[in-house]
This record gives sequence, C-alpha cells and structure tokens, in this order.
Amino acid sequence: MKNFFLSVTAKIIFIGFLILLLFFPLSEIEYSISNREYRQIEAKDEVSEKWGKAQKIFGPILIIPVDRIYTETFYDKGKEFFVTKKEPIEIFFLPENLQVNSKITPEIRSRGIFKVPLYRSKIKIEGEFLYKNLKQFLEKNEDLKIKQNATLSLGFSDEIGIETPPKIFLKKEQEKEFFPGTKNEFWKTGVHTEISDLEKLKNFTIDLNLKGYNSFTIVPAGKNTNMHMESSWPTPSFFGKFLPKKHEISDKGFVANWDIPYFSRNFPQIFLTKNAEIHSNEIHNSDFGVEFFIPVDFYQKNERAIKYSVLFIILTFGSFFVFEILQKLKIHPIQYLAVGAAICIFYLLFLAFSEHIGFFYAYILSASATIFLISIYSFFILKSLKNATAIAGILCLFYIYLFFLLQMEDFAFLFGAIFLFLILALFMFLTRKIDWYKISFDR
Repeated sequence: MKNFFLSVTAKIIFIGFLILLLFFPLSEIEYSISNREYRQIEAKDEVSEKWGKAQKIFGPILIIPVDRIYTETFYDKGKEFFVTKKEPIEIFFLPENLQVNSKITPEIRSRGIFKVPLYRSKIKIEGEFLYKNLKQFLEKNEDLKIKQNATLSLGFSDEIGIETPPKIFLKKEQEKEFFPGTKNEFWKTGVHTEISDLEKLKNFTIDLNLKGYNSFTIVPAGKNTNMHMESSWPTPSFFGKFLPKKHEISDKGFVANWDIPYFSRNFPQIFLTKNAEIHSNEIHNSDFGVEFFIPVDFYQKNERAIKYSVLFIILTFGSFFVFEILQKLKIHPIQYLAVGAAICIFYLLFLAFSEHIGFFYAYILSASATIFLISIYSFFILKSLKNATAIAGILCLFYIYLFFLLQMEDFAFLFGAIFLFLILALFMFLTRKIDWYKISFDR
C-alpha cells in the first residue's frame, strides 16, 4: 500500500482529485459573472423605465368600423322565415406607400459603473391611403357597411418616451389632434385620431418626437415602405427581418436606408377583425431597425474564458508534473492546490478589473499578476531559478494562447485543437524515454 501512494498512478489520482475540488470555486466565479451581467441589465432597465424603453413603431393604420349584414333562416310551424342581422367588426387598412425619416440623437447615461445607451429621435412619417383600394374591397364584400367615423392609429412601444405631442397633417384638412391609446389589437400603447371623411384621406404627414433606449425599430406597414435613418452613433448593429439596402458607417455616425416591398412581408394591406389574430404575429415579427450597440463585451469574454479554466488547470498541473518527473522533485498536493487557487483568482481578477478598465487592460493586469505569483512560488517549490523561469515562460504561452482564443470566433475551435495537439506532442517528446514503471516519489 505504501508503494502505491508513492507511485505515479497515485500522484495522478491526487492531481485529478484536486482538479475536481477546484470546480467549486470556479463554478462560484462563473455564477458571479452571470450575476454581474444580470445586474448590468437591471441597471439599464431602471434607467429606461423612466426615460423610455426600446421603441418600435407600427402604422399608421386605419381602423374602419363596419357592420357585416347577413341573413339567418329559421323555421316555425313549417314556415320558412328570414331574419337580417348585423355583426359589428372592423376593417384594418394599411397605407399604400410609407416613408419614414428618422434622425437619432444618442446619449450615454451611467448607472453606477454601467453605461446605458439612450436616444432622442425626430421622426417624420409620410404616406398615403388609396381610397379606391378600400372601395374595391367593399365592393367585393357587399355584406360590409361602414357605420361610423374611422380611426387613424399609430402604435409605438412606450408612451413615456413621448417628448412633444405628435402631430398629423392631412392634405385636405387642417392639422388634427392625436389622443392617447391606439384602439387597435396590435399595440396597446400609441395615439389615435378620428377621420370623418375617408375620401379626403389621402396624403398624410406625422411628426413624432420619441425618447428611447438601446434600439429603434419599425414595422413595414406600407405596401412599399422606405426608411431613412441617420445618427451620430458610431457602432450601430442592424437587426430584424430586413437589413438596410444601403448604409454608411464612420466614426462620426451612420446613415442607413431600407426599402421593403410588399411581397417581402407576410400580411395583407386590408383584413378584417376575424383575421387580426392570425396576422398579429406576422406583423410583430416583421420589424427591422438598429441597435445602438456599445462594444462592451467583457462579460461575454469572461464567460468564454471561464469555460477554458479546467483546461488551464490541467495544462498548468501537467507542466509541474513533468518538471517533477524530469527534475526528480517532490511537489506536495497542497502546493498543487495553491497553484490551482492562483489560477482561479485570475478569473476573479479578470472579472473585477474588466468592469472598470476594459477587457484588454484587465486581461494583461490579471494574467501578469497570476504569472508573477505562480513563478515566484515555483522558485521555491522547484528549487531552481531556471525551472521557475521555464514555468513563467510556459504560463506566458498559455495566457497568450487564451488571449488570442478569446479574440477569435470563427477559428477558435480550429486554433484550440491545433494548440492541444502541439501540447500533447511536446509532452510525448519530453517523456519519450521515461520508464513509468520505475518511477517512485520516495526520494
């Protein structure tokens, strides 16, 4: 039994047990990363609730109350009777052409150590409703009869973001006043106004000033929808169902243009209440726009880094183990544990520093401190400046490898596989002449 505890097999088992033991602090650090990232999201939500959330615009849409006239047949005492009934429903009528011009003025607010991207927007929506299309629809559906004034509805995500009362100008009427609420089934927040004469409603212009947070999107409500957006934000991220047809991005900001034809979306220009629920998801999922992206990805890189933590511990322990074999030294499990603890502390330092000085400097500072600590410790446990210098060089190689691995996305897997192959090849080369059966740690 004594010989077993002094064998290479026992030493490898002890090292494996220590690696498993280090899973506990590593999992706590991983939890801390998720917790800090969640706190960042909370901070952003707290600011946006008072300023205005991410804005999505839908419309304008014309809601026309109608009665569906139908006849029911029933029999009484062998006689046939006909009763005319009315069912109140609504027609949803979307504009023929829609042009949205938006100028976004961004600003950064801070909540503790977290930065929150906010913006003010000046939006002009121009378009037209073709009454002839509505007339043709009514002619095909003779059972529908218009019964009262229609409602022009404009939806957006958060009414808190309204800076000034929105205005609408109709070609053949004076400026009309908007009222709170949308009176439609697609958006609960927004504004509306009544339209008394549908034949006069053709061209319209809506001026809207909205505050928002993080992103700005619209739904292509027009049969042909065009959006022009310009902003001084230098790092936009375009997303949604449609990407810009043209865009220019520079340090001074960006300009983007979208052109969405009718056949690129999956909902019609005119539909009835009974089909509203069917088209609701299609309408919501057809939005497009821009996210005001802050290139602060240190949480994602911390998460990626912690995934390589066990590999790093194995490689570092393996390096000490090789020195132990080649130099005929004895390293106690407690000393292995101290080295593993130093590697764990690296990830904690990396997380803490990256929130204040960014990914690059946090990584350099944390890695340098960890390498220095383990190298000084190695001088005493390996009993040689030469061995300690070699360990420092190996650790530098590992941390340089991790740094470049965190920068890569498409080639990270390939780069990692090649590196591990080279490490294995080096281990096999260094230990090629060792007779493992004759090794004992009873020195």
